[in-house]
Amino acid sequence: MAKLNLPIHDAINKLKSEISLFLEDNRGFFLNQGKQLSSYFEMACYNHIVSYYKNSGWMIEIQNLQSDYFRYKLSTAGYPENFSYFQIYKEVNVGNNRRILVFEIHHNLCIQSFHNEDIYLVPDISVINFKSIVNDENHYLKGFNKKFSYVRNKDLQ
Repeated sequence: MAKLNLPIHDAINKLKSEISLFLEDNRGFFLNQGKQLSSYFEMACYNHIVSYYKNSGWMIEIQNLQSDYFRYKLSTAGYPENFSYFQIYKEVNVGNNRRILVFEIHHNLCIQSFHNEDIYLVPDISVINFKSIVNDENHYLKGFNKKFSYVRNKDLQ
């Protein structure tokens, strides 16, 4: 693995610039949220996933801007509706019919395990079915006055 030979502030500035250019190219603006190199790296990885879909012929749209800025969800804390994400869609042939596939690309969403429905994981980046986030007021963490937001495994792409 090649070693990054930039001082940490130069590496952060390079990632900030890449993130800003990506969002500007997609009609969005960057809200400077990161404080560590790992945060900027995670934002850049997210953008590369979105770029992969765009370069593969998917249409992309920014969703849920916060005060006109794209707000990345850089931790497991917080409800998904308080953060921005990308919606992607593509028209495809299914048999003799044309169909539009619609997915969302999110950061740090709680995902139900495939092997046990009572286990949840939080990957950095998830591609999920359109409008598949569940907000459960009566989740298994009884006694907490908070809803539990997650995505069922069957809705993970």
